[in-house]
Amino acid sequence: MLGGKIHEEVRIYADSHAGENISSVTPMLEQRIPRWMKPGEGERPPEIYMPEAYAKRAKAVVAKGFDAIKFDLDYIVVPPGDEWHHSLTNAEIEQMGEVSHATREAVGNDIDIAWDCHWRFRPADAIRIAHAIAGSNPFWLEDPCPPKNWRHMQR
Repeated sequence: MLGGKIHEEVRIYADSHAGENISSVTPMLEQRIPRWMKPGEGERPPEIYMPEAYAKRAKAVVAKGFDAIKFDLDYIVVPPGDEWHHSLTNAEIEQMGEVSHATREAVGNDIDIAWDCHWRFRPADAIRIAHAIAGSNPFWLEDPCPPKNWRHMQR
């Protein structure tokens, strides 16, 4: 279908969501609790967005054999639907940086760590986030701004 075999193996990464969080969102960024969860278990307690939770989840995923992982960075500071109502504060940017650095420290430099923002930030805030996580050597920063801001994404 794609012109024949090119590789013997294909590298994959584990999408590890946000810390210990296992809920997800709909395409409209509304929280969606998996059907198999019991009522009340899908709430998002703040501790799941702390650096320790991300570090713990990263270690667990790496222990399963993955050498590339991805986490949601946006849920640390912005609940679904609230992303355009304010600019990120210095404290929120700092918290994102702390999470990325704690995750890097937990798994070492041989593991690739990517961060997803689900198109939720203004270009100016996306640049601040990129600077905050840069020291943790991210694999990539995915979708920091909505696709309609494609001109701003050049920066």
